Amino acid sequence: MIRFALAFTLLLAVDTVTAQPACDRDAGGAFDDIVCAAPALETAERELEANYSQLLALLPAAEAAALRKAQDAWLKAVEADALVAEAREGGGTAGRLAFTNSREKLIRERALETAAAAFQAARNRWTASGMGSYSFTIRIDCVLCGQGENGPVRVSVRSGRVVGATYIGNTRPGYLKWHPFREKERRLRVTVPMLFSQVESRLSPRHEFDRQWVTYDPGNGHPTAIYYPGGFEDDFFNFHITNFQSADRGQSLQHGRGD
Repeated sequence: MIRFALAFTLLLAVDTVTAQPACDRDAGGAFDDIVCAAPALETAERELEANYSQLLALLPAAEAAALRKAQDAWLKAVEADALVAEAREGGGTAGRLAFTNSREKLIRERALETAAAAFQAARNRWTASGMGSYSFTIRIDCVLCGQGENGPVRVSVRSGRVVGATYIGNTRPGYLKWHPFREKERRLRVTVPMLFSQVESRLSPRHEFDRQWVTYDPGNGHPTAIYYPGGFEDDFFNFHITNFQSADRGQSLQHGRGD
C-alpha cells in the first residue's frame, strides 16, 4: 500500500503541476502533435501504475500473482505494437508520434480496465464483510460551496441507513461544531454503497476521458478517496473518507466528540 500511496500522490502532483493546454484528439483518440501526446502518455502510465497497484492490494495472493504475470506479458505486447506503429510511419518525427499515440491508447485502455477491476474487487470485499453498521468522517473539495458545506462530517450508519451526521469542523455561520449537519443537498449523508454507486457511474465507456481516481481500503474495500482531476461538474466533487469504524461484531459507534 505504501507503493500505491506514493504512486497516487505523484499522479495528483503531476496532474496539477504539469497540466497542459487543452489538446484535441482525432476520431480514433490519437493526437496530431507530440506536445500533446507525450504528456497524455505520462498521465496514462501513472494512472495505470496507481490502478494496478491498488488492484494488487485488493486481490487474493494467487490472483495477484497471476495478474503480475499477465501484466508483464501485456507490457511486452504494448511495446511491440508501438514499435510496429513507429516503423509503419518510417521513423522520424511521425514515427515518434505514432509510437507515443500507440502506447498512450493501449495504456489508457488498460488503466480503465484495471480501474474497473479494482472497483469490483473492492466492492466484493465490502460485500463479503457483511458490514451494515459503521461510522466515518467525510469531507469534500468544493470551491463554489459555502463555508461549512464541505464538512468534515461524522456520518453514522446502522443497518445500511444513515442515522446521524454531525458537523465536526470549525464553527461557521449556520454550522456549529458537534451539532447535527443540515446540508441542503445531503451529498455528505451517504453510505458506503452510495459511494460505490457514484464511482461506478463514471466507469462506463462514455466516460473514457472523464478521469476519476479512487482509492480503497485494502481491508473491507470501502472507498477512501474519490478524485476528479478534470474539475468539478454536477454532483461530482472530490470526496475524502477517513476514520472508518465498524459498529458490527459488538463494537459501538463513536459519534460526536469521541470521534
